[in-house]
Amino acid sequence: LGQWIDQQDTTPELAALADTLQRGRTPMAERLAFPAADIAAVARGLVAYLEGETPPVEGAAALCRAAEDYLAGKTVDWEALTGRSNPRRLGGLPTYPFERKRYWVDVWLDSAPPRPDLAAQENAAPEADLRVLRKTWTVAPRSPAGAAAWPDAPTVILAGEDSRGLADALGACTVLAAPESWADGVAAARALRSETGELFVFDLSDLGGPPSDRDRLPLGRIAFLQTLLRDRPDGLRLFHATHGLGEGAEPPSLRGAAMAALMRMLPAEHPGLVARTVDADTAPENIEAWRELLVGEAARTAEPDSEIRYRDGERLRPGLRASLLAPSEGLAPFVVPDGTYVVTGGTRGIGLALAQALVAAGVRRLALIGRTVLPPESEWVGLLADERGDPALRAKLAPLAALRDAGVKIALHGGALTDGDALAAFLARVRTSLGPIAGVIHAAGLIGGERPRFLDKLTDDFAAVAEPKVEGLDTLLDTLAGDSPGFVLLCSSIASAVPRMAAGMSDYALANGYMDALATQRAAGGGATQWLSLQWVGWGDTGMHTRFDESIERMVRDGLGAVGLDFCDSETGVTLFAGALSEGLSGAFVAAPVLGARLEASLSGLLSVPPGPAVALNDETDPDLDSLSDQDLDRLLAAYQPQAPVAAEAGGADDGMASICAILAEVLELEAGEFGPDTPFRDVGLDSIAALRVAQRLEEETGEAVTPRMLLDHPTARDLAAVL
Repeated sequence: LGQWIDQQDTTPELAALADTLQRGRTPMAERLAFPAADIAAVARGLVAYLEGETPPVEGAAALCRAAEDYLAGKTVDWEALTGRSNPRRLGGLPTYPFERKRYWVDVWLDSAPPRPDLAAQENAAPEADLRVLRKTWTVAPRSPAGAAAWPDAPTVILAGEDSRGLADALGACTVLAAPESWADGVAAARALRSETGELFVFDLSDLGGPPSDRDRLPLGRIAFLQTLLRDRPDGLRLFHATHGLGEGAEPPSLRGAAMAALMRMLPAEHPGLVARTVDADTAPENIEAWRELLVGEAARTAEPDSEIRYRDGERLRPGLRASLLAPSEGLAPFVVPDGTYVVTGGTRGIGLALAQALVAAGVRRLALIGRTVLPPESEWVGLLADERGDPALRAKLAPLAALRDAGVKIALHGGALTDGDALAAFLARVRTSLGPIAGVIHAAGLIGGERPRFLDKLTDDFAAVAEPKVEGLDTLLDTLAGDSPGFVLLCSSIASAVPRMAAGMSDYALANGYMDALATQRAAGGGATQWLSLQWVGWGDTGMHTRFDESIERMVRDGLGAVGLDFCDSETGVTLFAGALSEGLSGAFVAAPVLGARLEASLSGLLSVPPGPAVALNDETDPDLDSLSDQDLDRLLAAYQPQAPVAAEAGGADDGMASICAILAEVLELEAGEFGPDTPFRDVGLDSIAALRVAQRLEEETGEAVTPRMLLDHPTARDLAAVL
């Protein structure tokens, strides 16, 4: 950028330069920001940064606050700050200092209105049955007492106020204070850049202190892990410790639940990374026992477990057990007709579908909570009759008006769940006007897809996704503390249950993992309320799946089908919920239509994430690609050793290569010069979904059958052109 400024014939306009840098590119994790009064000040700041100094953040208070927020990973409203709604952009500024690649991510989201017309077609699988998948624990090997010492490699311990004494007493390690803010996390990780080779990190921040019925979003430690992974993609060994988290913990605690959920999924997104969360019933004051435990885990980095538990002296690893869900009589036996049912996220998607199911079961009083404020009921008739009105608003009001016309009393609230005062006031009015609260469904949530990779996510990404499912859920339960609902259903996701399903959704897996831990803790506490965190695989007729194009929809279904799982429609989702209530299930579990034989074959490996490349193909072990999940196929594309290049015949090969290069560039959004006839497909970010799209386009172009497998066997445009 400094060179570009020097090379201009005229001095660039300062405001245009700032506007282009602020709004003309996607903000990433590595950031530089400082106020500047003129172009000369910009040049001085850049030179200082290149010389290893930090340009000072000084000047107007508003500009300093914006710079500090930007450096902390927050989203800054530049238009509000500058007052310029249509800034002039400068062309020709230097682009991102790295190779640009496109990453496709399969996501699960409950945000679109239901589409019952597609349900029968999308879920036609006569061999499927309904099952529940629950986590089980089996005894695993542990290192003998005194058989190992601290790793012969740099070792760092993160400690909080309550665990500093334990960390200091363990010895032989560098102890760092657990970072609280995003900026502190980045700085702490950068201080370790001088370390080379293996680096062991033990996060003991969540040990010590009294048991807690909630957890905080650990933004500082998330930034710390991000920066470490970016600086040293190889050789990083991460361990996280908790006490009292999960079944069998006494006393139970939610301290560390959010970080534990993140640690479970990280190896799925970063093959080769060793990351493991460890919960033990050993008291944090027992220093020798914890030293033995941590040293033992450090000696087992080759094992594929991202979660381990210690109970009564035994080391346990997780698995999944599937059981048939017996037929039930529906929701009617579990609802009180004159009771009031609270549904968050209840004006659309899964929340609305479940609210409608409650009404079908006899409920006549609903308190529906959504993010946005809807018009009062007195205006609904006019708004629905106005064909020129907002179609999205009319689509949201129509099912609510239908419920009201069926005799259902509805109370609506719009706003953030974290606004405890507003929420408490609303629920107080509900109790007065509608009656006691008899059940709760928490279906509020969102997923951020703008930056799928963990390494690219910002403070705002994690905060926004966690808001309804972490702090928002805690606030909701605080306002319901005096109620006695018959059930509380938390709508979670398979992303928090199965690590491979969470790749590209680390923030979503973290948030749902917290809900799972909370339901498990509350269920263990006994009482009349049935606590369930149902880890949905996905609803095929509502939510994000209704927005997929055909190729992505097929890839998602194929990936799930390969391991024996399937989406449900709204009717099946309600059946799964009713069946779980009927069987008295509690805590966290997956409930879904399954393909029994495929599920049984894959069940034992669903929770394991091998610490290295998953598969290396050869002539003796050549799997059927149609049976692989998206995650496995992506690993194949990254790890596959291609065949020797095939000599291209003279003739149309050049035209074929040009066509293949053009299609790859279009699908992967590559710039001119980034891809050539001898560039391996895997080097430009080709993944499973992109491979399918390329194959489809090549079929259209050539009129011949082209499969994703052909892009594996012939991994460059030159090789592929020779066989087409």
